[in-house]
Amino acid sequence: IHRRRLDVSAAFFVELEFQETGSFIYRFYKSSLGRLPSYAEFLPDRALVVGGPNLEQNKQAFALAWVQRAAFLAKYPATQTGAQFVDALIATVLQASGVNLSAMRDTLLTEYNGQPNQNAGRARVLRLVSDAQAFQSAEYNKAFVMMQYFGYLRRDFDQAGYDFWLNVVTNVQPGNYRGMVCAFATSAEYQYRFGTTITRGNADCSGI
Repeated sequence: IHRRRLDVSAAFFVELEFQETGSFIYRFYKSSLGRLPSYAEFLPDRALVVGGPNLEQNKQAFALAWVQRAAFLAKYPATQTGAQFVDALIATVLQASGVNLSAMRDTLLTEYNGQPNQNAGRARVLRLVSDAQAFQSAEYNKAFVMMQYFGYLRRDFDQAGYDFWLNVVTNVQPGNYRGMVCAFATSAEYQYRFGTTITRGNADCSGI
């Protein structure tokens, strides 16, 4: 039963729907603002992008609203030309993720210029950048670790813990998401959310 629970829990973060919703939100923060969202920021944004028949409309509406946010405009002023915006966005991704998307520059400019107005152009470019496979691959583990804190512990991550688990699933035990999920699901902090008794521990994750 314990192993089945872990399988089900891990599947929520691996499945395509999460990549199209929760991870979509994460990538907007990282690609345009160059940082991870806080727990308080993520929750209301996540509620705006829900899987189902209206997913694409939700994503488009989110993108249009995102490029009009104060934090976004502070980093990318409306006075920027299309070329300046594209270059600035590519630079943010390179600095924040180490991913060079300069090969997409001409395509991004063409897409920007093909939209009816500046907001639509920016939203289109941002979606293409955040959905770029190279960027998604670079951020996959980072988003997964972040969601363990948001999903299980319901709080912001502590940097030391975040760095530890990111190193585990990236270098120490590459791709061992079930092991990480087990560690969070059996942590005292998680169990104390539901009562005063600790029934699981690290030993339950042995061999996972």
